[in-house]
Amino acid sequence: MQAPLLPSGSLDSPSSERDDTTVTLERHDHDRAHAHAHATMTTGPRDANATSRSTATLEVPALGSGPIAVVEALLKSPASLLHAMRDGRGTLGRLSLVIAASIMIVGLVTASFGGGVQFLIVPLKMTLGIFVCALICFPSLHIFSCLSGARQSVRETWGALLMGVALMGLLLLGFAPIAWIFSQATTSVAFVGGLHLLFLALSTLLGLGLVNRTLGAMNQAPVRGLRLWGSLFMIVLFQMTTTLRPLVGAATGWALEGRLFFLTHWLRALGS
Repeated sequence: MQAPLLPSGSLDSPSSERDDTTVTLERHDHDRAHAHAHATMTTGPRDANATSRSTATLEVPALGSGPIAVVEALLKSPASLLHAMRDGRGTLGRLSLVIAASIMIVGLVTASFGGGVQFLIVPLKMTLGIFVCALICFPSLHIFSCLSGARQSVRETWGALLMGVALMGLLLLGFAPIAWIFSQATTSVAFVGGLHLLFLALSTLLGLGLVNRTLGAMNQAPVRGLRLWGSLFMIVLFQMTTTLRPLVGAATGWALEGRLFFLTHWLRALGS
């Protein structure tokens, strides 16, 4: 009996089907990873697994060029910054530029209360201070996260920290018009200083939340211990504002004032 003729290419069809299945699975896993990262950046690590199931078809938008694109990504799609940072597209430099520009503008608004040479001193002090604060707290952030089981690189940890500081700068920039209005309506250094500290605390808390979500997205799991590190970061930041005093009020020159704990400085300011 003559064997039935096989269709052309049928000898290769089993392996072709397996290859197609493998490619489909790889694409599916890749899409799920992108969806998980996007969900973690927007809703937080705890709800990322549930959200990624319902948003598996969402695509993370590509990061545009220029600092404005970084600003838009920080406010709307932090996941695109994460992917661009991993691809090495100069994202860290653009984040640093956003931080410097926003803090410089906030420094000008802060200096408007004292006027004069403070317009030159305060923006430089604040910009330098925020980067020094980030550098001081960066090693402990990487160590804390690694001890909690995180696997991101040193560069990725630095990028997550810059993302949080950049968001903090943008929030301070958003609060700047409110701070300016009140600084022109009163002569109380304690009131204006307290208002700036309130806005700084709110902005820092939201920025630290972004750092937490970014590290969670990098590891596809929550990173423990970041609340403790966030408390340390805020203490260092508040101490930096005291070390660089006076940021609000009349200038006393470029030299730093004497050593003083920030809580002691606040109490003295309230009592004066």
